[in-house]
Amino acid sequence: MEQTILTMAIGLISILLTIVGFFGVRTLKKIDANQTVLFDRVSELSKDFYTLKGSHDALIMKNVRHE
Repeated sequence: MEQTILTMAIGLISILLTIVGFFGVRTLKKIDANQTVLFDRVSELSKDFYTLKGSHDALIMKNVRHE
């Protein structure tokens, strides 16, 4: 009787750990995918920023020369 209860308890714990592990791995995969998307967006924004900064600096230099 005690052996059966122990076996069932171990089985239940194994099932619960499997479920928790499944959701943990799934969550980590989503985080990784989101980090990739965010990194791409930040890289694109960085390119846009430096393009605008270069244009801004060029306009300032142009205005300085005309004064």
